[in-house]
Amino acid sequence: MNMMTRDNKENRKYLAINAGSSSLKFALYTKGGMLVAEGRWEKETTAFVFKAKGNKDEGHVAFKTHEEAFEYMLKCFVREGVIQNEAEIVKVAHRAVHGGLVFTEPTMITPEVLKQFEGMLDLAPLHNPANLACAKRAVEKMPHAEHYFVFDTAFHSTIPEVNRIYALPYKYYEKGIQVYGFHGISHEDMTVRTAQYLGKPKEEVNLIICHLGNGASITTVKEGKSFDTTMGYTPLDGLTMGTRPGHLDPGVVLKVVEECGSVEEANKVLNKESGLLGISDGTISDMRYLLELEGKGFHRAGLAVKKFVQEVIKACGAAYFQLGGKVDAIVFTGGIGENSKEIVRRVVKDLEPIGIILSKDPNELTTAESKIPVLQLAANEELAMLKQIW
Repeated sequence: MNMMTRDNKENRKYLAINAGSSSLKFALYTKGGMLVAEGRWEKETTAFVFKAKGNKDEGHVAFKTHEEAFEYMLKCFVREGVIQNEAEIVKVAHRAVHGGLVFTEPTMITPEVLKQFEGMLDLAPLHNPANLACAKRAVEKMPHAEHYFVFDTAFHSTIPEVNRIYALPYKYYEKGIQVYGFHGISHEDMTVRTAQYLGKPKEEVNLIICHLGNGASITTVKEGKSFDTTMGYTPLDGLTMGTRPGHLDPGVVLKVVEECGSVEEANKVLNKESGLLGISDGTISDMRYLLELEGKGFHRAGLAVKKFVQEVIKACGAAYFQLGGKVDAIVFTGGIGENSKEIVRRVVKDLEPIGIILSKDPNELTTAESKIPVLQLAANEELAMLKQIW
């Protein structure tokens, strides 16, 4: 190890690892918040993008695991000269989707923490395993660095008990079966940034934040804190998502288990074969392609899009009344929320009864006369994670 490299403060780098169910996003920063390098790998398409020093490399690399993609990322850092060696990376923030009742704030990773988190894989079966795998490999590759889990559920720890408890026998609540909420890193970051945009203290803003992507959730932010959210005990709940159904009659879940013949098979159906994918042709969950197919007259693609939009509208309406109509802004973020003007405009159009006025310009969202501003903000979960451990 080159200790001179590590001890030179100018060379110290901070790495954020965001392992999704089928993707790996990463970003390397200086402590001052200057982006050094970033990239993304998509398991389904094998696409790998790496940006550094004003250059962008795109290609396709087929990895079987998130760990393989992570190691390739480290090689890219050295190959492109953004670091001389891994010793320059002194802190690593790892996104962790579900911390249960145990983890409610950023936590330094130790063998005991890894063991505790390993016992929570079933709480978010699409995400927690990938989070754990990348964390283990990163600790192996960079034992000199400080590693932290930053939990998606942490921001939602302020949700009041009445919104957290399910109407089940109370013993289940005591065992930890309750609403936890997810996308908390994104929702908190949007809260801070929107408050700055509005020129108000964070503690005074009431917001409806729509994080819409392959995973999707809407959070009611009251006085700067999470008051309620659409996802619950696991990331299966709430809105219609890429491969997850969102809200279901519990009787449907029981029927799916019965039809599948086992909890394991039902878990696969609910996590990987439902949502937009299930409604459409069973092969497409990407909103961009669904919109394209809808335009060509494919009924099931259009039905999937309409279902997604309707669930967002219903959740926004509920959040509006939870806040007593006192909403400072509605914010859209995430892969769909920040990039799809079409989807956001469809939602906004049906929210006109609460005082939002849709612009006739297809490139705009609302008019100046709209009572509630509607924003599309790019998510930067990686920088938001690092800010919590600096």
